[in-house]
Amino acid sequence: MRSPAHYALGSNTSVQLFGLLCLAVVVAAVHRGEMFLVAIPAAALAVPLLLFSPNAIVWAFFLSFFWGRFLLERFLIGVVATDIALLVFLAAYGTRFWFAPRAVPFVRPHPRIFRPLVALCAWAAFSCCVNIYRYDSVQAVVSLWLLLKCAQLVVLFWISADALSDIRPRHVGNAVILLGILQLPITWWQQAFAGSGSYLESRVFVTGTFTYHHSMLGTVMLIPMAFCLWRILEARRAAARLGFGALCVAFLWVIVASGTRSALVGLPVAGIVWIVMEFRRRPRQVAFVAGLGVCASLMVAFSSLGDRFVASLTVGQAGIVDVSALSRLYIWEGAVAHFAKMNLWQKLVGVGIGAYFTIPYEFVLWAGLRHGVGAHNNVLHVLLETGIVGLAIFVWFFFEVLRELHRRSRTSPMAFAYFYLTIALLGSGLAQETFWFQKAFGALWLLYVFLLAVVLRDGGGRELDPRKPAAPGGAG
Repeated sequence: MRSPAHYALGSNTSVQLFGLLCLAVVVAAVHRGEMFLVAIPAAALAVPLLLFSPNAIVWAFFLSFFWGRFLLERFLIGVVATDIALLVFLAAYGTRFWFAPRAVPFVRPHPRIFRPLVALCAWAAFSCCVNIYRYDSVQAVVSLWLLLKCAQLVVLFWISADALSDIRPRHVGNAVILLGILQLPITWWQQAFAGSGSYLESRVFVTGTFTYHHSMLGTVMLIPMAFCLWRILEARRAAARLGFGALCVAFLWVIVASGTRSALVGLPVAGIVWIVMEFRRRPRQVAFVAGLGVCASLMVAFSSLGDRFVASLTVGQAGIVDVSALSRLYIWEGAVAHFAKMNLWQKLVGVGIGAYFTIPYEFVLWAGLRHGVGAHNNVLHVLLETGIVGLAIFVWFFFEVLRELHRRSRTSPMAFAYFYLTIALLGSGLAQETFWFQKAFGALWLLYVFLLAVVLRDGGGRELDPRKPAAPGGAG
């Protein structure tokens, strides 16, 4: 039998302790972000929290996503706090099998989603193995590290359904919103003291705490925005809906401040899909919500920050498009040209995970370089690194994810919100390589699969027992 402490995460006390831990960390992070300032209050509050409940290790692991700055960086390898927290999480979770292997049945991950995830990571390993003769020692180490990142994804999704079996999905959803809120003062601080330079120059300092790269901040802010949508759908009071709607606008401001224009590609893509899928069922509501979205976008666009953002789109090369956007066009052109010249075998297997830098361009991209670390487009990046087969498995994985989320979306507002979050992330991937092995995006996809396991447990306002058969059409 499990100790009653295993169910303590369902109490208000545990959630309050987690909130205090988050607040201590954000205060430390705002103060110029020195690591020791974060570590001291985090450790001081984490110890009693971990003692309070054995499952609190899950919260400690979740909190590690808040601090995505590199603890160790070399070449294309970046070690973040989540990498270390995952090891601690796995060690703590492993005691379940050591001390009570048969006390509680193991909750298996969703098979239709787990299979393509395993297949994609296995194919990534195969693509590296068949290309290893082309790598120097540095590239071999980089590819090995990224294969370990693949293994992290598989292991985390495999155990999450079981490890989260005693944790309420809505508590995790609220914690996601809390971490998003904590980015607001940090973003304001960084944006206010970034200097008086142009928008394109100042945006690189607006990184929040999720990573060292500004694009990571804007991309991750799509996640708390989606969970605010979940709360709006569940709310019964107009005041609550307005409050979470205001948070969505605030998170949109963070995306604009960070200069993550690729995320602003994903949002309208998700919006268009929603309008197409829902307009027949409820045209008035769709028109109303679409109008609110347009108004919120205009509010941000006509703010002082929005004016600088719009002006940045016509600054730079020939006064037509800025250098960042123009370079993407050149990168895409070179990626397509290189794929066209590959032999059939290489088109099937690619150049290997993390080996995009080995692709030579026929023209200079910038600073005299003829190489890039990524294709700035998920489809091209996956295609070049893992080949046609890898891209097919990649599409298979997200097809299964979207199909399962859409099936549950009629009964689970959380699944509904996560369905459109996934579309927004895939849409933003058309203008950047958020494919889960890029150093700049840190633990983004670890967070995604972790929350996916949470969402698959949500029962639309009721907690489902993962060890009982699901009701027909439900979310079990």
